[in-house]
Amino acid sequence: MQAKTQSEVRDLLGSPAFVAWFERYNELRRSMVEAREHYRDLLVQAAMARFKSDLTTQWADDRVLEAGECEDRAGQAAAEFAEIENSSFEMVSKFEMQRQRATEAWEEMDRSEELLEEQRQGAADLRARADAARKIGSPEGVGEAERIAARLADVETRITLHAKEVEQARARQQLADDLKTRMWSEVEGAWSSAFRANLARTEHAYQGRKVRGEVEELFQRAGGERRRIDDLEREAERTLAQAGAIEADFEQLLAEARRLFECTLVREFLYWPQTDDVRLAWCVPLIDERNHLNIQVRALEIYVVERSRGLDFLEPLPETDRDKREGDPRLERFFREGRPTAPRA
Repeated sequence: MQAKTQSEVRDLLGSPAFVAWFERYNELRRSMVEAREHYRDLLVQAAMARFKSDLTTQWADDRVLEAGECEDRAGQAAAEFAEIENSSFEMVSKFEMQRQRATEAWEEMDRSEELLEEQRQGAADLRARADAARKIGSPEGVGEAERIAARLADVETRITLHAKEVEQARARQQLADDLKTRMWSEVEGAWSSAFRANLARTEHAYQGRKVRGEVEELFQRAGGERRRIDDLEREAERTLAQAGAIEADFEQLLAEARRLFECTLVREFLYWPQTDDVRLAWCVPLIDERNHLNIQVRALEIYVVERSRGLDFLEPLPETDRDKREGDPRLERFFREGRPTAPRA
């Protein structure tokens, strides 16, 4: 490293050798940044793909359980349908027997009602004959009326007894008919239940097939993500190797600058001791920096630093005052207040 004057530093910055070196510096620096960004992006993509693969596999496992539940419900509905079908045949048979009994009860009631009606009609005829015999007024008429009255009394007794039998027949018919109606409702209910059970069986079976298809698709998707993870990780390894090679070229370029330009160079700033003040050094940024120094700096501009403070405090050159102060309040404050005093150790 050799001390230099300001003009020597400025001449060096304008030399063809430095211009070519700086172009190569920017090229490698951009390549390093791009390689690192690409490497990080690949790692993020791989992590996201792994997360998607794991989550998709979990979804598929959950859907496998759901498919099993659908198939179980289909089996239960099939068993219910078979049971109802078997029982419905017996129910229909019992209903037919009850329907026959109800018909017989109705026929019995009808015969009883017809007989009762005939008896009542016979009693009415006897009353008419008895009234006619009494109207004759002869002893023969009176005797005939008494004989008819005796027969009428016997008929009315039988009518009273038969009327009770008719009521009993009606009650038996009503009971048989009610039972027939109730049994038919049960048959219809069984048929409705069988209808629902059979349709439920087919739909649960369909849902099971559908979910199985979705499971297969999810597993295929998860497998695709796993293959993508492998591709991304291989590409990340290649990118990391490329970044390492670029980093090695960059370090070699920095070493070349230290040798050719007789300067101190860490990564982004060139330093030369000043010839007329051993406490100060020239500092030339290789990058623009607006946020992390005491002033905003631009690449290839010359600044002054103290050897003891380095980048903790940079001073612009007076001739660049107008350019440097534009848009940077820190430069305005520096030229208004001067250099701050370094703290004592």
